Amino acid sequence: MVSRVNIIGLGMGNPSLLTRDAAAALEGSELVIGSSRLLEALGETQARTVALVSPSAIAQELASAPERQASVVVSGDVGFYSGATALYEQLSQMELEVYPVSRHLNPVLSLCAPASPLARRLCDLGPWTRLRRGRDRADPSD
Repeated sequence: MVSRVNIIGLGMGNPSLLTRDAAAALEGSELVIGSSRLLEALGETQARTVALVSPSAIAQELASAPERQASVVVSGDVGFYSGATALYEQLSQMELEVYPVSRHLNPVLSLCAPASPLARRLCDLGPWTRLRRGRDRADPSD
């Protein structure tokens, strides 16, 4: 059974939008799940790939998979114009790591980077609360 799941935002389906941490998480995954279009955009991988988009089908695959680490690639940015939001509830029993697209391409996420109290309060609203760990993983040089 999968013990760790990475949810990785792939923007419009362009792997060049990945942060270094997201690329490393993908490379370390034994299983990669996503739409056919996104899996094709990623190209060759050593991991087993499964084309799924339904959150319940993804959760079912992860629950029965023999691999220990998996990544789910989603279009858009995780939690904002993305299918990732529906995955959170389905995968609540698993250890999740969230990897948004580069902050330079996501101005809302860029607001979350400053240490000001106002910026932190803005980031605690809505789906961005779920991205706290992912935000901290975004590489500022990306």
